[in-house]
Amino acid sequence: MISLLNQPLPFEELRIGLAFIFLTLSSYFDVFNNKNIPDKFLYFILFISALTAFFLFPFNAFLYGLIQALIVGGITYFMYLKGHIGGAEVFLFSSISLLFPNPPIISGVVIGLPFILPVLIFAGLLFALSMLIYAFIRIGIKRVNVEYIILLIVYLLFITYVLINNGGLPLPFVFVISILFFASLYFSAHKKEIEKLMIGEVEVEKALEEVVALEYERKKVKELFKEPVVKKGHIKQLKKRGIKKIRVFKHLPPFIPFLMAGFLLALLFTDILLPF
Repeated sequence: MISLLNQPLPFEELRIGLAFIFLTLSSYFDVFNNKNIPDKFLYFILFISALTAFFLFPFNAFLYGLIQALIVGGITYFMYLKGHIGGAEVFLFSSISLLFPNPPIISGVVIGLPFILPVLIFAGLLFALSMLIYAFIRIGIKRVNVEYIILLIVYLLFITYVLINNGGLPLPFVFVISILFFASLYFSAHKKEIEKLMIGEVEVEKALEEVVALEYERKKVKELFKEPVVKKGHIKQLKKRGIKKIRVFKHLPPFIPFLMAGFLLALLFTDILLPF
């Protein structure tokens, strides 16, 4: 299977076109339809992706993509239940895994690396960078903890040592991991301030699939939720208790446009993520 997946898979242009259409339409719904993407459309995307892979790929390649989709789908569904990502992303991640078990030729990478990995790295990088800039403009630096300074110094010393002793380490790779590191450091140091920027009140009737800010909610709201994602049953229970509005992470930016940008960048620049 490994030797097979080091070879290009057929109908690359068709698969890129399908993924581009799926991500474009999903981005439209994410931005202009209040992050609500129709369930039937998501099931259609997953069905077409599975059908395309089944009929166009050798069986081993289809099986490799299917295993990826199941693993990615399982992990991201758990993340969805915890409120870390939206439900639509679960379908889109799985669909990309099915359509691209390995990187396409255009990416310049010829190993059996699951293509969803560079897609998520680039998407996460863009999202983290935009959130970092936005939060820094709105918040600035509120606190400077000793442990974060130590981590920063250790990281800078490590990167300097690696660059000096290994001239083959690509600078783009260093840039990517550095942005992710600095963003993680800043977000950890200013977690509460950033959360408050993202929180807003919504009417209970309009809260379906929203993520409740449970740490900032009243006890009678908290006790209704085992997981923070609002379902139809939660709305009924909230209404019974006379609760008209709840606090949710209303101001989080839509993620799917970043996923689309990550997909396009991965098509062209996956090779820069390989350190050697």
